[in-house]
Amino acid sequence: MPDAREPDVPPIDLRGFLLSAIGLIGLVVGFETLGRGLVPAGAIGAFLVVGLGGGVLYARHARRVSNPILDLSLLDLPTFRAAIVGGSLF
Repeated sequence: MPDAREPDVPPIDLRGFLLSAIGLIGLVVGFETLGRGLVPAGAIGAFLVVGLGGGVLYARHARRVSNPILDLSLLDLPTFRAAIVGGSLF
């Protein structure tokens, strides 16, 4: 097997990791509990607002750093964008 290591590995984008985690956790928890009646509506709204805020802050952050943890420029590719949007719906 050939040695397939990256010669120059950039450091992990810790701020991007935290912002994307907050955004994704907030949105997933908010949408999963929506309509189940298990959590008060105010808490669901708070999860969704925090998730959306984290996502927006991550998108701003990802445009400014050279090596973001989630490269949003990949969404410029129509086939990749269709796969992500279609896969997210199901």
